[in-house]
Amino acid sequence: MKVLMIILLISMVLGGCSPHDASCGPYAQRQGDECTLIDSLKTVEVIAPRLIGATHQIKSSLVPQPEWLKQAVIYEINVRQYSPKGTFQQVIEDLPRLKALGVNLLWLMPIHPISEVRRKGSLGSYYSIRDYMEVNPEFGSKEDLKALIDQAHALGFKVILDLVINHTGWDHEWITTHPEYYVQSGGQIIHPIGTDWEDVAQLNFSDSQLVNELVLMTQYWVREFGVDGYRADVAGLVPVSVWNHIHEGLLDVNPDVFMLAEDHSVTSWFDVFHANYGGWELMKVFKSIGNGNDNDQLFLDYLSDSHRMYPRGNFPMIFTSNHDENSWNGIPSQLYKKHMPLARALTFLLPGMPLIYNGQESSLEKQLLFFEKDQIEWNDYDISSVYQELIQLKTSNEALETTNQVHSTVWIEDENSSVLSFLRQKQGSSNKVLVFTNLSQTTQEITVHLSSNYEGEYQVHLKEESVFLPKVFKLTLQPLEMKIFIHP
Repeated sequence: MKVLMIILLISMVLGGCSPHDASCGPYAQRQGDECTLIDSLKTVEVIAPRLIGATHQIKSSLVPQPEWLKQAVIYEINVRQYSPKGTFQQVIEDLPRLKALGVNLLWLMPIHPISEVRRKGSLGSYYSIRDYMEVNPEFGSKEDLKALIDQAHALGFKVILDLVINHTGWDHEWITTHPEYYVQSGGQIIHPIGTDWEDVAQLNFSDSQLVNELVLMTQYWVREFGVDGYRADVAGLVPVSVWNHIHEGLLDVNPDVFMLAEDHSVTSWFDVFHANYGGWELMKVFKSIGNGNDNDQLFLDYLSDSHRMYPRGNFPMIFTSNHDENSWNGIPSQLYKKHMPLARALTFLLPGMPLIYNGQESSLEKQLLFFEKDQIEWNDYDISSVYQELIQLKTSNEALETTNQVHSTVWIEDENSSVLSFLRQKQGSSNKVLVFTNLSQTTQEITVHLSSNYEGEYQVHLKEESVFLPKVFKLTLQPLEMKIFIHP
C-alpha cells in the first residue's frame, strides 16, 4: 500500500506528559464533559484502515445459531489423564474450578469402551471404539456420565462428546455381525488407507443401513444424556452426505445442537457444522513468529483467508494446543518459545472460539502419553488468573463474540511489519477492541493510523484510565508487549 505523507508526526508517545487535562490523555483537551482532539492534530492525514473481507462474497449459514455460542469458550477434558483415578466423578469434583475459570463449553474426549484387539499400548486409544452405546469402565458408569452432564448443566456449562464414526475398533460387534459396514480389500476388512491407524477398521459409508445406525447412535446420547453436541473426529474423511443425515436426526432431538468439525479442508458442510479447526492455520503463524519471523503479514494473510472461508454465523476454533498437538507435536515452550503469552492472548482476541486444553491453565509443559496413564501435572493452576482475565475480556465485549467472524476485523496501518495492529468490532455495535502487539524481541515505535471512524476515547485494558486516541499517533511497545484499548 502506498503510504501517504504525514503532515504532522506526533512527538508524544502514549502515556507521555501533556499540557492538557490528563484525564483525556496526551492527544485531547477537555471541553465541558467531553474530550476533543487538540486543534494542532486536526489536519493529520491517515492511511485508511482496511475492513478485512470487505470485498468477499459472503453467504449466511443455514445452521441454527444457539444464543450461548456468542460467548463460547471451550475446554477439552482428557478424562484418563485429568486426575489420579481418571474418572467422571473426579471431573465432577473439579467443575466449580472450571466455572470460576470462566469456560462454558466442555468437550469430553471419547467416553466409549476401547477395543482390545490390535490395541496400541497397554490402555489403547480412545479413538478405537468397541461399543458406541456403552461407557468406558475405566472412567465409570453410564450413571456417572449422566451425573457429570447433569451437574455441568446445573452450573451453566454445555457438554459435547467426541464423535468417532470414520472407523471402529476391531472387536466392535459389527466386525462379525455386519462386515458389509466396513471397507474391504480382497475380502478382508482394512484399516484407514494412508494411515498407520492399524488399531481401527474403516467404515463403509455407502451402506445406508450403517448410516441409519450412526444417526440413531448420535441421537441416543443427546436424547438420553442431554449431550449438547459433538466434536466430529477426522470429519473430512466422512462424506458430507453422512453428516447431513446425522445433523437432520440430531435437530429432531435438539434444535440447538452444536457441531464442531475436526477438519479445515471441507467448506461444503457449513450448514451442518458451526465451527471447524481453523486453529491449525493460526498455529502455523504462531510457530513462525516464535521462530523469529516477526512479520504481521502472516496474520493479514491468515485473517484474509479466514474471513473468506466462513459463512456468516460460522467460525473457527482456535488454539495453541489440544490432545494431538500436546501428545505428538510438542509443548508450547517448544512450539512458540517466548511468544507463547502472545499466542495465548491472540486466541481470545482474533475471530473464533478459543480452546483451552486441560492443564494449560497450569503451564502444562509435559507431553501426555496417549496410550498409557500419564496424569496432568497441575502446578497449582499458576496461570489460571491469566485465562480468567482473557475470558472476561472476550465475554464482556460484543466486538469479540465467538460468532462475530465475518467483517469483524479491521487492519490498522502502523508502518511497522514487526507490530500487529488490528481492531475488532461487531456490525451494528459501538463496542471496539483495539490491539497492538509487538511480535519482536526488541522495542518498537509505531505510527498508528486510525482515521475518524475509530478515533475517540478508549479505556486502557487492565488499567483504571482512559485515553483519547486521535486519527494518527505514535506508540512505543516494549519487546513482546501487547496493549489493548476498549471503546466505550
